[in-house]
Amino acid sequence: MANPRKPSRVGRRTQQEFAGLYAWVDSLEPEWWTVAITFQRGPEWIQLLGTRWRVQLAFYGTRWGWTRNSHIRYSVTISLSSGNGVTAARRAALRKAGAFGRVTRTLAKLGYHGKWHPKHGAHFMKDLRSQRALRTEVARLRGTPFKTLLGEPGRRTMR
Repeated sequence: MANPRKPSRVGRRTQQEFAGLYAWVDSLEPEWWTVAITFQRGPEWIQLLGTRWRVQLAFYGTRWGWTRNSHIRYSVTISLSSGNGVTAARRAALRKAGAFGRVTRTLAKLGYHGKWHPKHGAHFMKDLRSQRALRTEVARLRGTPFKTLLGEPGRRTMR
């Protein structure tokens, strides 16, 4: 449900389209069924050594198994990507300065595993055992200022 204090970034038309798609898939059961659900939060921007990075959060619920005993696996992802790409020289400078390692260690302390990928940024994931754990993690992330958590120490990041 949308936060009543903030307008939704997804337009009414898109919300209606998703509702219609969900209703249609529901009408196709038992031959067809929903196997995954994904939600994503709008990006936040941080700065590492003068390079802007987009921090994107998402969470997933994915059906695991194809029997009556199947269950849902929950996960949260934190992805970082640079808007304009990063040159090889800039990547080397970021690595040498320890920026990539610092972000990786910070997210590891929060229970995320993952790595940086050459040219593409980074992808970190946390697997959760229940919907309750997922809700707790999403609530924590909603209150996490990534500019402070991951941005350059001692510098103001771009808005």
